[in-house]
Amino acid sequence: MTYPDEEKEAFYTPLKNTIANVPAEGKLVLLSDFNARVGHDYNTWTPVLGKFGKGNPNSNGELLLCLCTEFEPAITNIYFQHSDNHYYSWENPRSKRRHLLDYVITRRKDLKDVKNTRPMRGQDCQTDHYLIKTTFKLSIKPVYSRATTKRKRRLNTSKLGDRKWQDRLQLAMNSALEQTINDSDSPEQM
Repeated sequence: MTYPDEEKEAFYTPLKNTIANVPAEGKLVLLSDFNARVGHDYNTWTPVLGKFGKGNPNSNGELLLCLCTEFEPAITNIYFQHSDNHYYSWENPRSKRRHLLDYVITRRKDLKDVKNTRPMRGQDCQTDHYLIKTTFKLSIKPVYSRATTKRKRRLNTSKLGDRKWQDRLQLAMNSALEQTINDSDSPEQM
């Protein structure tokens, strides 16, 4: 089914904004029925497509491939080789032609976490599309922040053993106490 360019733009503009707002250290996984056929042109779309694409791209597929080129995600469905029964996600009820229209997309740096992506045939989801199953082995590292902590100043108590330093400390404490008492005549004024 073809849609006007305005509707396609209305879909892809917020999607681009959402992808742009995901932090680089975060995991990005897009799951959707894009109604796109991306084809098999591995040489042109090398970082986006794997070697196992089939068919020819349509206009939605070209938009999806351009989006993936701009933000560096990869289409995981095309990175795994499967038989035709486990490749296509939709079959036209009248013509019985099959297409891959539903995709799982992740960042290229996270492709190592994806172990398999394929349609699950025989799953009854009340739709004419097959359910897409993706197996991940996520390795999420905690984010540590290097908070600067102030070092507490330690008091040098080694000189307190000397009688001269003891007398100086005693005089300083007595004068500070007398000054506090003289400054405030009564507890009510304090």
